[in-house]
Amino acid sequence: MTVVADPEAVAFIADHGGCLYVYADSAGLKHVKTVAPGDPSVQFEQIQAEGFVMFVETDIVQPETWNVKFHRYPYHHVDVLWDGHQPGPAQRLDPMRWPN
Repeated sequence: MTVVADPEAVAFIADHGGCLYVYADSAGLKHVKTVAPGDPSVQFEQIQAEGFVMFVETDIVQPETWNVKFHRYPYHHVDVLWDGHQPGPAQRLDPMRWPN
């Protein structure tokens, strides 16, 4: 598995502590944060990326490539894509279940 991140995303993550957390809530909605979730029961797999550490919830399906993107609007933040795709809600972030 590979992590490909925009240089701006790497700088943003570094400026906010050097860690990126990817997890889903009970509705299956994706969350991408630079701070750990408040729920201590969420289990993460650690992935070393170039310039930061990514923590991905163990229940989330792993892609071949994580794409980490920086966005300026509506506020500065980062997002992740699975092999270049955005998963839909309530799919437990399983790219095999995405509609074509």
